[in-house]
Amino acid sequence: PVQVPAPTLEAALGRVRDAARTRRQPEALRLDSPLGPNRLARAAAAAVLRGVVDAMDGMRARSCRIAQPGPDTAIDVALTVVARLGLDLAHATAQVRRTVFAAGEQALGLPVRRVDIEVVDLWEA
Repeated sequence: PVQVPAPTLEAALGRVRDAARTRRQPEALRLDSPLGPNRLARAAAAAVLRGVVDAMDGMRARSCRIAQPGPDTAIDVALTVVARLGLDLAHATAQVRRTVFAAGEQALGLPVRRVDIEVVDLWEA
């Protein structure tokens, strides 16, 4: 086994902690409202978007990650979904994408810049 000197190990751990802190996204999304700038809980926004996917025939959301990378309020959405076996995945994922774009604008009041969808499993009806 390789022995790492204690000061080097501590310094490396400190750098990892610092990197994790700086990359962690805030728990709230910036939201423009008629009353001025506001905040929306990231978990609540993700729950809304998972809900619209779950309401679709043959699709279920597993996870939803939302990033707000720019200075504006536009969001990027990354979804993992499961689909019913036999479903036309190209058509279904295109419908998920359109639905998430619409829900972001209409239900959350956030413009959606990007929607990435990963189908991670299939289920048999």
